[in-house]
Amino acid sequence: MVKMYVNDWSKYAPYFTEAEFRYKHTGVCKMEVDFMDKLLLLRKICDSPFLISSGYRAASHPVEAAKDKPGEHYYGR
Repeated sequence: MVKMYVNDWSKYAPYFTEAEFRYKHTGVCKMEVDFMDKLLLLRKICDSPFLISSGYRAASHPVEAAKDKPGEHYYGR
């Protein structure tokens, strides 16, 4: 299955922005569309802001690099 990454962040406004999920060291942001669609739906159902403390992480991120295999952040979900 081919993973699709978010290209048009306007779909998630005003609830989420690309900047919230971007990897701060490189600026890369590979968030999966399916994940973001589900997160957006959950946000609308809860009707409460979600604080994004950690979004996408590159494989070189210290937490990801310490793992045997990349985690969900690396896969954009």
